[in-house]
Amino acid sequence: MQASGSTLHAPHLVFVFLQVTVCKEQAEWARTEKRTFLRQRIELRLAALYLQMQDYPTALSLLGT
Repeated sequence: MQASGSTLHAPHLVFVFLQVTVCKEQAEWARTEKRTFLRQRIELRLAALYLQMQDYPTALSLLGT
């Protein structure tokens, strides 16, 4: 976990963006396969990644669905 007020460094940020991309693809697959519990777990992880990137509105909108 990062310290308060710090920003993500470039290599870490690239890794987080990659995780976001993979989570989005997995969530879409889980949605089409009607795997609700798996989709919810993936979306929870995706929201945590958005929070880590300090993209609070996106994280909250994802959790509100």
